[in-house]
Amino acid sequence: MIKILFLTIFCLIKSLSTLRNPLLFLSFDGLQSAKFEEFLIQNPNSNFSRIIRNGLKSDYLKPSTPTFTFPNHYTLITGLYPESNGIVNNVIYDPNYKEKGALKDNFDLKWYNSTEPIFYTAKKQGLKTASSFWISNNVWPRQPDIFLAFNRNYDPFLRIDELINWYIKFNLDFACMYFDEPDLTGHIYGPESNEYKQKIVFMDSVLGYLLNELERINILKKLNLIVASDHGMAQLDENQFIYLRDYVDLNLIDFDKSVIAIVSSIYPKTQDKLGELYEKLAKIPHMKVYLKNDIPKELHYSNNERIGPIVVFSDEGYRLMDKNYTYIDYGAHGYDANLTSMRAVFMAKGPNLRSGSVKPFENVNIYPLMCKLLEIKCLPNNASEVFSPDHLYNKYIQYECLQSDLCGGWADRLKGILSSYAFALITDRSLTIKLTKGCNLREILDPNEVDWNYEKTENKNLSETSINMGYDFGYSDKFKTDISMFTNLKNIDLIRVRGPMMFANGLRDNQNLTEKIKSLGYEPSKFHTAFQIHKWYSKLFKMNKKMKEKYDFYLKKMKPSSDTKLICIQIRKSDPGDKETDVFPETRFFDFVNSTFLNTSDTHKYTIFVASSKDYVKLDAKRYFKDNRVVYVDNSSFHIDVNVNECDQIENVLLEFNLMQNCDIGVVSHSGFGMLALLNRPDPFKDFYVFTKPYNDSMKMSNEEFISNWLNIATFVKFDKLGSVYFAP
Repeated sequence: MIKILFLTIFCLIKSLSTLRNPLLFLSFDGLQSAKFEEFLIQNPNSNFSRIIRNGLKSDYLKPSTPTFTFPNHYTLITGLYPESNGIVNNVIYDPNYKEKGALKDNFDLKWYNSTEPIFYTAKKQGLKTASSFWISNNVWPRQPDIFLAFNRNYDPFLRIDELINWYIKFNLDFACMYFDEPDLTGHIYGPESNEYKQKIVFMDSVLGYLLNELERINILKKLNLIVASDHGMAQLDENQFIYLRDYVDLNLIDFDKSVIAIVSSIYPKTQDKLGELYEKLAKIPHMKVYLKNDIPKELHYSNNERIGPIVVFSDEGYRLMDKNYTYIDYGAHGYDANLTSMRAVFMAKGPNLRSGSVKPFENVNIYPLMCKLLEIKCLPNNASEVFSPDHLYNKYIQYECLQSDLCGGWADRLKGILSSYAFALITDRSLTIKLTKGCNLREILDPNEVDWNYEKTENKNLSETSINMGYDFGYSDKFKTDISMFTNLKNIDLIRVRGPMMFANGLRDNQNLTEKIKSLGYEPSKFHTAFQIHKWYSKLFKMNKKMKEKYDFYLKKMKPSSDTKLICIQIRKSDPGDKETDVFPETRFFDFVNSTFLNTSDTHKYTIFVASSKDYVKLDAKRYFKDNRVVYVDNSSFHIDVNVNECDQIENVLLEFNLMQNCDIGVVSHSGFGMLALLNRPDPFKDFYVFTKPYNDSMKMSNEEFISNWLNIATFVKFDKLGSVYFAP
């Protein structure tokens, strides 16, 4: 089953588009990451190092199962696991066509009909594309504009000359180029051999020639270049070859359908012999044998009809041989993708790519990166969010809350942070956060998936501008209709944002941004803080060790067992904004919780968590709910915009906020803190009640009327969708 997940793909929005830089994708077959790292150490001035020095690099690239050439090269240009793209081995049996064939000799579309490669997708979207030697580039009609079919006798330097001519003549937007080394040498001699190591040196010289030629025709500086390999290479010994005839009656096997290799797809001669054949194969040493439906899900290698009913995975260094195989290799691949020997390489460099490192990732994720760099819409793929704007651009949105700023409390600050993140997504920028008022945010929370450290913008010669919103609600309206906010700022390196507003909620209503939001993988109507806070908050923040220890301590008290149901009560008192919130008795909350949830036939064990800026509220709750477990964070949680300059005090506020994401039921004041805390749950609108006036867009009461009639008007309103309770922009 194809898991559809669009990465941050920059769609062709005319008003946001910039001049596209060309992309070149190179693959060096069989380049093992460990041997490559040795090469880099021994050759610090290599041509590969020219790319890495100011480029993006991963310690290794994880190939897909099986770790063969054809499946992985098709994965690289489709973003699909082999089980999804249909190229499940180098040799395939297709039960629909009742044919078996080696893909190196078969160029009919029927073998590749599950999806289309990126060079064809880009071509359909108006780009000029080319491919040299890449798998399927000569399969009609899904070809690039220009291609060179695989020919092992073609000199690599002549192929580079051909590619350079293409750039000169056709002004290519995308090209991919495959080299069959060091794989060929690795098979013959093994990865531990001097021959393999010297072949890496030779391929480095090939790369150097290419880079110099690209520089000669003035393309290199504007080129985005990705270099990868499809898999690694393991050393073999002829004593580790395992012959089927020594363990199984070969008459049980249908060799017309079966593919015998390091990963074997085996069919019984007759269906009634399936069980017997499986039992015999399962006894062969140094093999893992599965019935197709029992293959571990994490291998992504069962959901395709081209995979046989029995699959055999050879252990590293071993190889299953059929009755006809006599040639001996000393290097091989196809083994478990998690093995060190199977790890591939990844590096990239270009004007749209940041320098630095990216954590090791699966090779399905290169495809959406290429889509983004090409500014095209990806087809459905198996990728996950590996590459963020942090990896791709040197332009920034920086949320700021400095000592002299009017920032509001944690909820207001978080509104500004999340809105800045949405703004960064829309404009393909990196988000940084400079929140130092009262306490540097880095003292409490660490960056998680998004590196928002503001130091990366310090002491650099960046062009910049500031957007100071204050409490101007009009900014949200500007984002609904105005496109100049984006086009006028696109060449600015650093945009500083100050203001406690959820200004970015207007983005979802801007018709000019609909396609862009879709390309980011979001339903436009859901591109709103209320729906995205849980996802965005977890991408931005993780608790530091000290705070995590406190969090775990309180969570254990709040949910001592799996059947405990957690009711959260948040009562805002004496905050600097709405003074009316201090006039109602907290017993209104306690009575509501008691009558609505506790005096029922529900047999759940309840814990009541109380969050408030006043200690007496927590103590009152403990006395009121004397028959229930009541938990609260020790020491008052101050409103952090009121003379709070201690990290410990601010930490308590954020601790309460994080704990409330575990609430099964929430009853809160009409305050940003309580409402955002409950929205920061996996199911944001579940059992969510707000003490407020009934909200009706057609009949709004002035603040003066509301405050004077507060106790008579306010009630507990179920917040089950946007609009049921007023939610400030």
